[in-house]
Parts: sequence; C-alpha cells; structure tokens
Amino acid sequence: MNAGAAGSAFTEWPDNRLTFWVVFVPWLVLIFLFNGAVGGLAAYDNRTGAVPVWVWLVGLIVSILLIWIYFAILVKRLHDRDKSAKWLLLSVVPIIGFIWVIVELGCFKGTVGANRYGSGGSFQI
Repeated sequence: MNAGAAGSAFTEWPDNRLTFWVVFVPWLVLIFLFNGAVGGLAAYDNRTGAVPVWVWLVGLIVSILLIWIYFAILVKRLHDRDKSAKWLLLSVVPIIGFIWVIVELGCFKGTVGANRYGSGGSFQI
C-alpha cells in the first residue's frame, strides 16, 4: 500500500472505494467552504479595495494542503486499480476530469489481490 508519499496517514489507509468516498466527499465540502470563506475575507477590506496579505498567505497554505490531499487519495485509488499516477493528468481537465474521477476511482472495484503497486487493500467492498 505504498502511494509514494512518505510518512503520511493517508498512505496507510486501505485502498478501496469506501476510503476514497470517506475522504473525497469531506474534501469536496472543504473546498466549497474554503472558497466561500476566502471570497468573503477578500471582500472584507472595502476601504482600500486590496486583499489583505494574510488572506493570500492563509489561502495559499490551505490550498496546498487541500491539493495534496486530493492527489494523495487519487494516487491511492489509481494504484489500487493497478494504474500509474500518470493518469492524474486526466483529473485536471475541466469537467471531464471530475467525471472521470467519480466514475473510474469512485465506482469501479480495485484489483483483487496483489498488483504491481503492492498487496492491494486490506479488504474489498
């Protein structure tokens, strides 16, 4: 179950669809909440019309964290499906990539047993 990321709690989880959905849905909610919060904070300083620097810094840090979580869970599922991380490139295509992530990684079963990326998930759903 090695996803290539060292020392992460995400890389120690079982590789299966349930884990994907348990992480992906809250991630999606966080993205919407975060975007709304940053938009609200950016509009907060109406006197100067400029966005405060701290909003940009917090936004950058949280964005990097959320992007890392997104790619970590996608790589886990790709490896569970015995596919290379190169398939991540498809996930960044607008609309088509999101549909592909939902169908390919959220609906299809992973490899039963060992594959070229490890022993597979500890259980299959």
